[in-house]
Amino acid sequence: MPSILDSLRSGDVLKIMNFNLPRIGDKTKHIWAIYLGKDGCFDCPLFVYFCRTTSQVEDFQTGENRERHRYRFFHKGEFGFEDDCVMDFDEKPYSDITKEKFESFTIEIKGKVPPSVMQEIWAKCLK
Repeated sequence: MPSILDSLRSGDVLKIMNFNLPRIGDKTKHIWAIYLGKDGCFDCPLFVYFCRTTSQVEDFQTGENRERHRYRFFHKGEFGFEDDCVMDFDEKPYSDITKEKFESFTIEIKGKVPPSVMQEIWAKCLK
């Protein structure tokens, strides 16, 4: 059976249904993410890289706890997102998820961000 990783391309907008690696707390939920890519060679583990978003857009408004963070807002309906979401560039991308862990999630490809947005994401992630 083919792996979901065989069909993913950098920039794919993902809805991950049973995500159980929250940065805060222990709640399993669905998240929105943008697939960045994967690496691995020979006998090394394969790691998957992606940036998750948050639907807590109010946290980025003036006077709130993330107002000074670097971020990118994605509107509902844009690039396949079904919710308004914010990508917080002050949170590092997930970079230690193994192929096996990634494949344990229920993942749907919902859309794709254009190359210009991917360039913006990479530039801000690498700062």
